[in-house]
Amino acid sequence: MKRFKSFASTTKGKNLETSDFPFDNALPLLSLEYLRNENVKFDTYAYSLDKTLLASEKDLIIVWDGAAVGEILKAKKGFISSTIAKINFTKSVNSRFFYFLKDSLDYTLKSIPTGMGIPHLNPTILSNYPCPIPPLQEQIRIAEFLENKVGLIEKIITNIQTQITTLKELRKTLINDVVTGKIKVSHE
Repeated sequence: MKRFKSFASTTKGKNLETSDFPFDNALPLLSLEYLRNENVKFDTYAYSLDKTLLASEKDLIIVWDGAAVGEILKAKKGFISSTIAKINFTKSVNSRFFYFLKDSLDYTLKSIPTGMGIPHLNPTILSNYPCPIPPLQEQIRIAEFLENKVGLIEKIITNIQTQITTLKELRKTLINDVVTGKIKVSHE
């Protein structure tokens, strides 16, 4: 077990000048909606000379301010906004492994926010949070195993959701056909 502060730090986002249109060297300003949903297109662009504010797909983001305080998300390429922070890991921790610890950390951080009105992340709780940190190679194997299993589960869920949608459409069609007389109902 190691405290968060012994293997990671955070870079808090800043208020950046934004534009609704792309411009030279501009990247998306990472919003929660954009980070949470694969289908959401970004519509706010930003640029900063401060490269510490730049996130990539390999990074993890933690919500610092607002109702979702403490939530940990996978980053996308772009600049971090003022309500989030990028987690910077030492070489001894794999970010893919740490992502699977997020549920226990999320719960703790969401239950003890600071601030009046708008909740803020409690940096003392985050810094001192104890995390199980096995050797790096074991972290990588655990992350690969979980990614494979979670991927399989997500495929099953998608398949079941498709089946449910198809059955609902068939039900509507059947009801419509019976009500409109396209299918004759007999009392035999």
